[in-house]
Amino acid sequence: MNVGTASSENNPTHSYFNSKGMWIFYTLLVGLLHWVVMSVPFISVAVAWTLTNVIHNVVSASEVFIRSSFNTLAQPIRDISNLLSENSR
Repeated sequence: MNVGTASSENNPTHSYFNSKGMWIFYTLLVGLLHWVVMSVPFISVAVAWTLTNVIHNVVSASEVFIRSSFNTLAQPIRDISNLLSENSR
């Protein structure tokens, strides 16, 4: 273990957050989700915020899981592609 060293690698599953205007879009999307949940009759504000947070967390976790699963499944294909391109030189 190297104490005091830091990795400067970006997290590939969340690199799109650095795109221009992404934080505004993300905030508006969460606000829209909350507005849709609030439009359901008989739901209080507290329950609406709880549902908004739960839906947001489920979508975020599933998005990370799908991306990491895809990267794990796609790695052998990348390895073969890199091997073939190195051999063709």
